[in-house]
Amino acid sequence: MEQADDESDQEYNYDLPLLSNVDEILIRHYAISLSCDFNKKRLSGHVILFLDLLSREQSDDRLQFVLDCKDITIESVESLIFDNDDQLNNILHNTFIYEDSNIDLWLKLERKRIFFKLSDWKVNIWSDETDFPRVVRIAYHTNETGSSLTWTRDQDGRCCVFTQGALINNRSLVPCQEPPVAMATWQAKIETDDGVVVLMSGDDDGKVRRLDDGRICHYYCTRIVLPMSTLALAIGYWSFVDLVTQDEALSSPQVELYPDGINADKCLHESFPCHVKSDLNRTLLPCRLFAPKKHLETAKKELINKIPCYMKSCTSLLGRHPFPRLDILLTPRCFASLGLANPHLLFISQSLISGDGTMAIHIAHELCHSWFGLSIGALDWTEEWLSEGFATYMEDQVHSMAQNWCDRERLERCEIRSFLRFRLLELEMENTDQELQVLRRDNDEKKLSNGMNPLKCFSQVHYLKGFFLLRRLSLDVGERAFNLLLRDYVTKHHGCLISSKQIFQIYFDRFPRVETLSMNNIYRDWLDFPGMPKDLSTFNISSDNSIYQRVVYEVLTSVVGKWKAINRSNLKRVKKTRLQIELHQVAICHETYYIRHLIGGRNFWHNQAPYRELSLRIWLVLDGDELVLFLELILEIKRLSATTLSSLNDHFGLDKKNAHIKHRWLELVVKHDYNIAYGSLIKFLEEDQSMGIYLYGELINSNRKHQQNLAKSTFNQLRTELDQTQRKTIEKMLKC
Repeated sequence: MEQADDESDQEYNYDLPLLSNVDEILIRHYAISLSCDFNKKRLSGHVILFLDLLSREQSDDRLQFVLDCKDITIESVESLIFDNDDQLNNILHNTFIYEDSNIDLWLKLERKRIFFKLSDWKVNIWSDETDFPRVVRIAYHTNETGSSLTWTRDQDGRCCVFTQGALINNRSLVPCQEPPVAMATWQAKIETDDGVVVLMSGDDDGKVRRLDDGRICHYYCTRIVLPMSTLALAIGYWSFVDLVTQDEALSSPQVELYPDGINADKCLHESFPCHVKSDLNRTLLPCRLFAPKKHLETAKKELINKIPCYMKSCTSLLGRHPFPRLDILLTPRCFASLGLANPHLLFISQSLISGDGTMAIHIAHELCHSWFGLSIGALDWTEEWLSEGFATYMEDQVHSMAQNWCDRERLERCEIRSFLRFRLLELEMENTDQELQVLRRDNDEKKLSNGMNPLKCFSQVHYLKGFFLLRRLSLDVGERAFNLLLRDYVTKHHGCLISSKQIFQIYFDRFPRVETLSMNNIYRDWLDFPGMPKDLSTFNISSDNSIYQRVVYEVLTSVVGKWKAINRSNLKRVKKTRLQIELHQVAICHETYYIRHLIGGRNFWHNQAPYRELSLRIWLVLDGDELVLFLELILEIKRLSATTLSSLNDHFGLDKKNAHIKHRWLELVVKHDYNIAYGSLIKFLEEDQSMGIYLYGELINSNRKHQQNLAKSTFNQLRTELDQTQRKTIEKMLKC
C-alpha cells in the first residue's frame, strides 16, 4: 500500500521546487501532534489535514494529493471516515473548542489506509475511492538531516531544537503546501519531558497539562489564516521573565483604528478572528523573554525598556498590532540570523545583546515584520523586498521615535545610516551574482528561482535596494505623507497577500501629481534589472548634516588625517629614534587635544617648544553609528602599523563594542595581519556566528597561509555546531 523511491536522478540546482497541487486541493487546517526525543533528535507523531477539494479534473480517474516535504519519514497515510457531512462540518466548526483533546477525539473515528508515494521533494497521496477523502492523517517522523530543524545545545549546555527559518521553510518539520496562496489555520500538541519549554507562533500562550505517563503536553493554535512557512517552533530548557506583563499591556492606551480619515470598515482578508479590529488592541503587547539562565538577566536589563518603546513607536506609525502577544527567544549562538520574526514569536541572536543597547535597532526591524511580511505577505515569493525593504525603511522611523530625538537629529542620524547602507549596497553590487540583484524575477508556479542558493542567506540586496526605493518614494512626497500612506496601506490590507504592482498603484493613486517617477521607471531601474539604480548614482548626504560634518570632515581632516600621520610615523623605521604617537597619551586642554610624543623613552612635547596642536574639537567617545562610520574610513587606509592598531583599540575599546563595530575592527585585524588580536577574532567567529561568514571569506582569500589555517582550525572546531547553510558555504570556500 505504501511505496517509495529516491528520485535522485535530477541534477542538483538552486531552484526550490513547488510541487503541491494547490489549484486542485487546499489544506484549510493542520492538526499536528508530535513527541520530542532529544536523544534521537527526532519529532514523531502525526498531522491531520482538513482539505478543500477545488477540482476533480485530472488526466487519470483518481485525484492525487501532492504535498511538499523533505527529509521526513512517512509511516502511513489514512483517511478519516465520517458518518455524514454534518458530522464532518460539526468537527470542523468546533476545531478550537476542545483544544488539544480534539486531536485525540478525531483519532477515535474509523480510519482507512490509503496509498502514498514518497520522493525527494514531495509525497503523492491517492485513494481507490471515487471521492477523495476530506480529512487525511499522516503518521511520520522527522530526520536529523532535515534542515527545517536545528538540533543543538544552548549557552547553558542543554539540549534544544528550533526552526531556523531554513531555505526549505518547514518541509522537514511537517508535510505541507508551500506556495504563499496555501494559507491555513493550525493547532499543535507537543509532548516533552518534564521541565522542557515549548514555544510556538500561536495566538495564545501555550496551555500545559501533565499526561498520565508524567510527560508534559503543550498546546498551541492559531485562528489566523497564514502560510505554513510562518509556523515557528522552539523546544528547550529556557527560563523566562516578563518584559511587558498582561496587566501593563491592558492598561496601556488603546490604538486608534482609523486615524486621519482612513476608512476600512470591512477587512479584505479571509474570515478569521481579526486582532486588528479587537477592542483589546493596545499600544503594548504582553511580552515574555526566554533565554538560557546564563544570559537572562543581561538580556532583560537591555530589553526591558527598549521593547515597550519600540511597541509604542510601531503603533504610532503603523497602527494596531496585527498579533495579540509576543514571545522573544534568545537563540543558541549557532542561529544564522540576527533576528527572525514569526507571528507572536521572535528569535534573536545573542549578538544583539551588546550591553549598551546599540544593536537594538535590529529588534525594531523584526517588530516591523509583524506588519510587513507576516500580516501582509508577498503574493510572489521572489519579491522579498516587500518584506525586507519595508522593514528596513521602518526600522529607522521606529528607532528614531523610540529615542525621542528632535527632528534635526532624527533626520541627520537617519541620513548617516543611509550613507552606511549605500556603501554596503555598493559592495553587494560588486560581489553578488547578477541574478540575485533583481528584486522581481519571472514568476514560476512550480519552482522558486534560486530559492536554495546559500548566497541568498548572506545577501542584503533586497533589504538595501528595497529601502532605497522606498526612501526615493518618500523624498518625492515628503516623509510624513509617505508614512501616512504606509499606515493606510497596512490598515486596509492586513491579512492579505500583495504584489509590487499593487503597492505602486496605491502610491500613484494617492499621489497622482508625482511626475519625477513612473511605474515603468520603477520596474526598469529598481525591480527588473540588476545593478545599482540610476537614482543612486548621485547619492550624497546633505551638506548641513552636523553629525556628518563632525564625523567625516573634522574626523577625516583631523583624526583620520592624524591617524594617517601617526601611522606614517609608526611605519617609519629609525635605528636610534622612532617617533611613536599614542592616542591614549592625548592631553586635554581647553577642549583641544594635544599629542605628546615619545622619543627614546623620554616624554616631552614635540620640538620642545610651543607644543603641536591638533584641532580636535570632538569627543573621545563616538557612539555606535559614528564609530562605524569612523572605522569605514579607517578601513580605506592601505597600510596600518601594529602600534597604530593597538592605539585604536586601546582608545576606543573596539574589541568590547557591539558586534557591528567589532566586525569592522576585525576586518582591520585581518587586513593588516594584526596577530595580537587573533584571539578576539576567534572568539567572534565562535560567539557571533551569524556575522562570521564575511570574516571567513577574508581569512581564506588573504593569501596568508597562517590566516587560512586559522579559518580552517576554527571552522573544524565549530563544524558540527554551525548552521547547515553556513557550514556548506564555508566548506565551499575552503575547497576553492
